[in-house]
Amino acid sequence: MFDFEGSPYYENDFVEGKVTNNKGESEDLYFCFNVLDEVFHIKKNLNSSKVYELPDASDLLFSTKDCKYLRKDKNSNLPGGSQKYVLEFRNEKNYQVVGVPMIDVFPAIPNSTPLSFY
Repeated sequence: MFDFEGSPYYENDFVEGKVTNNKGESEDLYFCFNVLDEVFHIKKNLNSSKVYELPDASDLLFSTKDCKYLRKDKNSNLPGGSQKYVLEFRNEKNYQVVGVPMIDVFPAIPNSTPLSFY
């Protein structure tokens, strides 16, 4: 990993959503997606101080009221290069709108002079 300034998360804060497995079982929770590490951090309750990182699992679908996180397979023609996830904003009979989650991060720049306090 490298030092950077900015947030690694696509969302500004935990968002209300749902995680569903391939059996159709679902759970309402709060999550945010770490774009750099491509992992989800979840909370059961928005006010909870406990945050959990989910292991990489291809059978989970994360969704919010605005979008779904689609996990790409190796043969996918979805955008995003080697990224594991894309965001699906709309899926209609004749078209699909997807995007690649991106963030603004900048390499950390070390101070060239030592800090002094008066």
